[in-house]
Amino acid sequence: WGSPPVRMGAWHWHLLADLGLVYVLIPFALAFRVADLVGLPRKTGITVAVLSVPSSWYLLIQTGLVLELEAFEFTFSHLLARSGVAGVTVVAVVSGFGSVDGPYQNITSFLR
Repeated sequence: WGSPPVRMGAWHWHLLADLGLVYVLIPFALAFRVADLVGLPRKTGITVAVLSVPSSWYLLIQTGLVLELEAFEFTFSHLLARSGVAGVTVVAVVSGFGSVDGPYQNITSFLR
């Protein structure tokens, strides 16, 4: 584990696995789960999930353009940066909702 080429190779494989999760597996799983919750048959759900993966790629590209990131390139670091921006945005929205909704729920439970 000590030699730099081995560490660099392990880092590249790990980055490739992360990008595969973020750009393929997670959008597929989310779309498949939504199709299952809606009540679509399994084959139709798989089809919808497969077709939704490129849509998620398009949304990530558009998110970067709105946030004025540099031109889109297919490099590991650039793809990871785009997914990081989307992840930070989602976490900010969810935490903002929680910071407003949490106290509201607690106050209403105390007022009963």
